[in-house]
Amino acid sequence: MIVVGEDLTKENIFKYVTSYEIFKKYSRNFREVGRSFLSDFRQESNPSCQISFIGNDLLYTDFGLGKSFRAINFVMSLFGLTYHEALKKINEDFGLGLGVNVGQRGGSKVHRINVSEVNTNFKKHEIKSILVRKRNYLQHDLEFWGRFGITKPTLKLFNVVPISNYWINGKHYLAAKHSYSYNFYFEDNIYRRKIYQPFSKLKWLSNGGKVVQGEVALPYGGELLIITKSLKDVMTLYELGYTAVAPNAESMFLPIEYFEKQRQRFKRIVILFDNDETGQVFSHRFFDLYDIDKEIFIPQKYGCKDISDLVCSYGMDEAKTLLKQLL
Repeated sequence: MIVVGEDLTKENIFKYVTSYEIFKKYSRNFREVGRSFLSDFRQESNPSCQISFIGNDLLYTDFGLGKSFRAINFVMSLFGLTYHEALKKINEDFGLGLGVNVGQRGGSKVHRINVSEVNTNFKKHEIKSILVRKRNYLQHDLEFWGRFGITKPTLKLFNVVPISNYWINGKHYLAAKHSYSYNFYFEDNIYRRKIYQPFSKLKWLSNGGKVVQGEVALPYGGELLIITKSLKDVMTLYELGYTAVAPNAESMFLPIEYFEKQRQRFKRIVILFDNDETGQVFSHRFFDLYDIDKEIFIPQKYGCKDISDLVCSYGMDEAKTLLKQLL
């Protein structure tokens, strides 16, 4: 139950309504935290927006605009409101009753509003804790990764381990035959990792964060850094003799502070995303927004969307020759 009569402030709004509820109410395309969707500010055919946990709260990022919004700022920008007008709109739309005069002290009863009338389906999305049980590499693991030119020493270098079991927020699951944990590092007191099950319906599980995939093997500097879209591609490029990193998802970019640091360390930075429509859209967007020297794609004639698939279909030598030409 919400007590009517408290001052209309941001702090009081967030006592009763979460940023998740605000985004769900006003963003017409938002469905799930961490999943790309179409912009609320522009007409587009390819989703370029995400709402993610950044700094212990949700952040709306429109990569096409190159802008990000917390919940209140999102309402201000979407409806063209001042700060106070945005608070007033949220207050009225959710029926919170903040700022309402409840009468003289000792007078009439305080009116109450049932929160269930505001949002009956809200379920808070929390950053997931992921625990795993490692197992030894077996022949089928080495054969799977070997298709992409990735060897056991490289898997160990990038801290990719096969697993037999995993736990999501304490709930136990039996891993599929081909199941691997990408182990990253602690961020905000949470150990970040991804679970990759390439042949399962549930292919990916991640607990997010501003992870840079491949950071563990990144040298202090060099001639060339390739920004690609997955750790698998990072490892294939490593086997081909190239230094690469990848953001946590193709629709995201590296944290800007991290990118600026690498800009100073490497003479050239090149982006290599998938050659499908989604990959090209995000590659063009990041290329335009950031100081990137060149963007390259695997030519369509190969029928392969990325470098690891190219190695799988054509072998390491062909991939080396092509990369030399593209770069």
